[in-house]
Amino acid sequence: MKKTQCLFFLICAVMTSMGCAGDMEKADALFDKGQYQKALQIYLKPELQKNPSVQTRIGWIYGHATALLDEKKSIEWFQKAADQGYPPGQYNLASSYENGDGIEKDYEKALFWYRKASNQNLPAAYNSLGNMYADGRGIKKDSAKAVELYRKASDLGSSTGMCSLAFMQTFGEGTKKDYTEARKTLDLCLKTDANEDCCISRMADLYRYGWGVAKDHAKANAYQRQAAALGSGIAMFSLGVAYDYGNGVKKDPQTALEWYLKGAEAGNARAMYRLYEIYQYGKLGQPVDKARAKEWLAKAEPAMKAQNVTRNAIMDQFRLAMED
Repeated sequence: MKKTQCLFFLICAVMTSMGCAGDMEKADALFDKGQYQKALQIYLKPELQKNPSVQTRIGWIYGHATALLDEKKSIEWFQKAADQGYPPGQYNLASSYENGDGIEKDYEKALFWYRKASNQNLPAAYNSLGNMYADGRGIKKDSAKAVELYRKASDLGSSTGMCSLAFMQTFGEGTKKDYTEARKTLDLCLKTDANEDCCISRMADLYRYGWGVAKDHAKANAYQRQAAALGSGIAMFSLGVAYDYGNGVKKDPQTALEWYLKGAEAGNARAMYRLYEIYQYGKLGQPVDKARAKEWLAKAEPAMKAQNVTRNAIMDQFRLAMED
């Protein structure tokens, strides 16, 4: 009798496990299709919601799906996954603390959880931790440490890490300025992920300014169009600059304005600031419109702060465009 009972419970356990696996596959497929409400209904089943991978996805849904947005719940689920030692859960919790999403901004806790995730070799955690060292957020600025972390992310195949590393190599931050190495890093990035808009845009900059390659505005614009098609706000802004000053294309104020607007809509701070200037001073054939200028400046200032963009940096870019 006892053997029969044991066999029965074993069969039940196997059947339950198979059922859970089937539910997970179904929920994951719905999640990947963007059908978050249906996926959430399955993820929240008692037999699934103790899984840290599921907890992380639930947290993501509550943090990003517009119709289900509940940032407090998002944090709670990321915390559950992080407490189980699950790297993506730790990473998402760190990101929430870094950006103040659903919780008070806390760089110390962000650093703590990024380190936890990076200790398990999560590439995204290496890159984000590198960003904090590069910008001096919550910790003393250390560009050399940032390069070390970007390189670790890059070595693990992270195209984002490669793009970050290429930036440091291009401008000599934390490492020797070396356009040839930057080009090699970007080539590797685009072999790893041909649609990495950050690397596409940085490659465009090399050709735009002749950094380690022959200056070629037409090639730069081709790269920027590719990045813009992938949703890159900085690429859209750069195309606006090209049409604004006639770099590799015929000068076209209307097209420049259109690209600036697209860049601003994509969240690019430089594009927002340029729109402020356009309406403040009546540039690109637009009439002076102080009210609209004020609106764009109000959007640009917090975006510039968040993106670590200064007015001088924007002016430098326009100065280089004018010199061409």
